Amino acid sequence: DAMGLEDGAALMNLLEARAAPTVVACGHVHQAITGWGGGVRWLTTPSTCSQARPFADRFVDDDLGPGFRWFELRDDGRWESGVERLPAPAPRLA
Repeated sequence: DAMGLEDGAALMNLLEARAAPTVVACGHVHQAITGWGGGVRWLTTPSTCSQARPFADRFVDDDLGPGFRWFELRDDGRWESGVERLPAPAPRLA
């Protein structure tokens, strides 16, 4: 969408210069997304409220319930992450 970092190119340059694998986690995108780009593992977190239907031209509520991303960080540098979901709210009556 039209939202983004004011200087996203500078962030990518900084991340790509790192020797070690890098993980970036961010939120407020109303979807749980994982992927790779520029040698970086990207993780987003779902909203604790409504979810956005992926690939829609405008915001459309998805049927998924609210959720959150958890992380387990280990002393040896390994990590795990997952998404937990709550039941989807009942449809609103008009």
